Amino acid sequence: MNRPKAAVAALDDSVTVTPYDKGDGFPVFIEPNQDGLRTSVAKAREWLASVPFEQMLAEASVLVLRGFATKTTDDFIEITRDLPSLSSGYAGGNAPRDVVKGNVMESTHADASLRLYLHQEMAYLPQFPAKLAFFCNLPSKTGGETIVADIRQLQARIPSSLFEKVKSLGLRYVRNFRPADRSTGYKTLDDFHPTWQGSFKTDNRDEIEAICDSRGLQHAWNSDDSITMISDLPGVRIHPVTGETIWFNQMHTMSMRPPNISPEMYEQVKEVYDNGEMTRPYSVRYGDDSSIADEDLDAVYEAYDALTVAFPWQQGDVMFVDNYTAAHGRNPYSGDRDVQVQIFG
Repeated sequence: MNRPKAAVAALDDSVTVTPYDKGDGFPVFIEPNQDGLRTSVAKAREWLASVPFEQMLAEASVLVLRGFATKTTDDFIEITRDLPSLSSGYAGGNAPRDVVKGNVMESTHADASLRLYLHQEMAYLPQFPAKLAFFCNLPSKTGGETIVADIRQLQARIPSSLFEKVKSLGLRYVRNFRPADRSTGYKTLDDFHPTWQGSFKTDNRDEIEAICDSRGLQHAWNSDDSITMISDLPGVRIHPVTGETIWFNQMHTMSMRPPNISPEMYEQVKEVYDNGEMTRPYSVRYGDDSSIADEDLDAVYEAYDALTVAFPWQQGDVMFVDNYTAAHGRNPYSGDRDVQVQIFG
């Protein structure tokens, strides 16, 4: 176990730091020892502002605040108020989610039966969050964990030749957004193929084109009233705090095959897209437009599957995720679930 590192370990006795044993010390849980931190969100916010938060998160990758005075969405907004929001927001993101309040969104309203594969948020776009914060307002009856994985460990597991190839060539992401009046015929598949009206929160084509232009996205409207966007991006990036070269991409989640999607959904994909008239919601190739071999994708899947960590949510938990050094996803669940998210620059 190599956590916690210096910044977290240096915290005073106002809190207790507990690396998660089942995840080999990942993530790190922080619990208050003072009543003020348990009962006053203002004091909890002051505490967060007083610690070397950026360094702590960069070192630990995932920090979970448990037992602090975060009981409501308003508390979640308050404790994170000093963190800079992502200026470009979530417009054009893949996940089906609605705004809860202010910058707080649903983590997703994708069907509860789906396992959402581990990923780094919005790595398919030129503008993406540096960090995320999740808030558990209501844990599900069973399952529903927001799973996480350590990207540093993933880099150590994937073949070095694959890392260098992705670093050298980069990746080309092609995403398609369907019109709101056209369904795939499957509820679960609709969640994976968002509408442009829902993703961009507008039905004005000029506004969508302006957003694409401002973000450097190639785009074209299709005869079926869908829009296709292309982004050529690096497959690795430099961490803004540590200076590390970090694997940063979604090549594995854009493949539309198991294990990214279930075998049942894969059959739906072949029916709707391969044998139908709709354009696939996304695909990915290397930056030189060459195809990505299955063996390359399988190496990434195997690494993620070996590193997946799931801990049970408790009401009031706030989990901070370094988007560079940690991936996140979601397990299937039963019962009601309310996990909210904010994205930060």
